[in-house]
Amino acid sequence: RRAALAAGTLLVVTGLGSASFTLPGCRGAPLPRTRLAAEVTGRTRPAQKPPGIWFAKPEGTWPPSPDEFKYGWNSELGKWQDLPNDMILKWWQKPGYLTPNGYKRPPMWSKKTYALALEEMKYGYIEAMYVQDLKRRGMTIEQIRAKASVYEFIENPSRQPMTDKMRFLLQVKMLHKGKEEELIDIEEESKREYEEYLARR
Repeated sequence: RRAALAAGTLLVVTGLGSASFTLPGCRGAPLPRTRLAAEVTGRTRPAQKPPGIWFAKPEGTWPPSPDEFKYGWNSELGKWQDLPNDMILKWWQKPGYLTPNGYKRPPMWSKKTYALALEEMKYGYIEAMYVQDLKRRGMTIEQIRAKASVYEFIENPSRQPMTDKMRFLLQVKMLHKGKEEELIDIEEESKREYEEYLARR
């Protein structure tokens, strides 16, 4: 600072898009100019395709039956024929408890969809606990699915209908509780469970 004051005045010239520094009494070109801001050109760039390999959702069941696709050893061709790998859904593209059509993008790309995925994970843990307890009672997964399928639910028409996974979760829950009624009103059952919860407190 003392050297600058002794030499003269320090002149600093700044601009919106560039900056240059010049010392009085110094010969030669000023210091190189540095870009500080981006220029607005008015041009746009199309949205980037998300990373990963994207496949179309299959319309039928997966894997296909042997009549639909011959896989394994093919005697006619004389070679091993594998299953096609271009119709496999990723886990977040499959229907969930709260998402009947899955997610359009990986849920971790957004805070909103990530929170929704965590909520669905909780339902998955609850279903697993019910199924494991029923298995400890001596039931197989085939018996659980068969006995749980008899339960039907009355839903509120003004609300969004339940997904298939959420319906199966409630069916397993009713089976675990040993419900005798096969036709159950969702709202009445929720009120009854809430009253029982308050009575236990």
